[in-house]
Amino acid sequence: MQITASCVHDIQDKNIGGKPMNIHEKVQKIKLELLGCNLKKSGSNKFSGFKYYELGDFMPHIIRLCEKHKVCTQITFHNDMATLDGNSFVSD
Repeated sequence: MQITASCVHDIQDKNIGGKPMNIHEKVQKIKLELLGCNLKKSGSNKFSGFKYYELGDFMPHIIRLCEKHKVCTQITFHNDMATLDGNSFVSD
């Protein structure tokens, strides 16, 4: 299954660190923090001898990081592809 990510809205958020962040800046911060999560590949293809990431390997980290940075995600599953869409939100 191919996994792609897209950002659908460019909404300004309240000041975070003294500077308004749009969805693109938030996604970049999430990607940087995800690098430090030390993700492990739990999927294994014994026939071809390689390991791969399964959704359970990274989605809990993404959910926590999205909550931290006020980004709401929606996953859409297709036949052979999953799409992760992100929207910026502000809680009052």
